[in-house]
Amino acid sequence: MKRTLQPIIALLALSAPFALHAAGGITASDAQVRMVPPNTTLAQMSVVLHNQGAHERKLLKAHSPLAAAVELHARLSEAADDTRMREIPGIAIAAHGETALTPRGLHLMLIGLKQPLSEGQIVPVTLIFDGGQTARVDAVVVTGR
Repeated sequence: MKRTLQPIIALLALSAPFALHAAGGITASDAQVRMVPPNTTLAQMSVVLHNQGAHERKLLKAHSPLAAAVELHARLSEAADDTRMREIPGIAIAAHGETALTPRGLHLMLIGLKQPLSEGQIVPVTLIFDGGQTARVDAVVVTGR
């Protein structure tokens, strides 16, 4: 019974916009954390950030109670076999635009996971923007992608 409900719960979670506590015209959608093996302490998070405001905004930091740290990352190259990445100081969201954080580009890296992740689990993440505004995003743990 439990195995039957997990995919249903995950599908319901994926259909939600995950735009909790909008921060100064910024909302978030499609927040997901990629499933990792139980002994892994790193996980990638993707999310689409939407800016309804008339000025560019910048994501500066993030944190989650399920990780020791959350870093903003960028891939070093577009090559499919190149997994090198680096921490970056901020991610811009254009005025009246959106920025997609994806595993193969800009993304959030959860470092020092405090517990193993399970499919369908909700990972709360607080995003911190320029100007001090914050937004809480609930990302669902998904396999693959």
